[in-house]
Amino acid sequence: MAKMYSGAKLWMYYANIFGTMPPNGSAHLDSDSAIALAFGRNSIPDHDLPSVKKILDRQFPKSHLEMIKYLDAQGFDPGEPNYHIAQTILFYIETGHKPVAAQWELCIALFQMYGNHRLASVMNENRLVCLWPRTGMDRHSSLDVLNDAHAIFSKPSRQCSHPLLIAHDLHMPRVYMLAKRKWINPIVGFKNITRSFDPKSVQKMTTSPARWYWYEFRARAHHLIHGLV
Repeated sequence: MAKMYSGAKLWMYYANIFGTMPPNGSAHLDSDSAIALAFGRNSIPDHDLPSVKKILDRQFPKSHLEMIKYLDAQGFDPGEPNYHIAQTILFYIETGHKPVAAQWELCIALFQMYGNHRLASVMNENRLVCLWPRTGMDRHSSLDVLNDAHAIFSKPSRQCSHPLLIAHDLHMPRVYMLAKRKWINPIVGFKNITRSFDPKSVQKMTTSPARWYWYEFRARAHHLIHGLV
């Protein structure tokens, strides 16, 4: 059974913007699902996201896989950190046989790495759910992703209550604290997933460690002030 972090340790991890979190359980033994959050992307700036999503909704209203294939054909570049995160997703799916809700950038990375057949297989078997921003949204925040995953995993047909969190190592403490408001004890099951950055990212905070630390300091302070953690 996964361990519960003490309150003091949780706040210590949250306060340390330079650190990550040690695992509190086994990725496979203690989780019944997983939630994967992206880290930047090298295509589609945030201000273009609403118009791109509008096109996707109009052309492919019922197929997430077709949306993924379309963006790949347009040359979408998820960026190096998301390829690393995607590798962890596929490992979890293929060795644990449990469902994953993954942010859309990661699903495109999976498509590019492993091809249409393998991605279609796991999506058709409901082992991979792609999370997209709603039409009109110019960002898909960590909180949005967790809210969307919670809505899916709390359905009677799924009832997943112990999700594994899959995210950039330096993003994990904030992701965990946000997730803890929805699940009693989310699982951190991997010591390392990735600590890479991509200078080509259109989200400037993910281009370098220095920019990330400054962004993360403000994000964590915002979440604390507004009662999100």
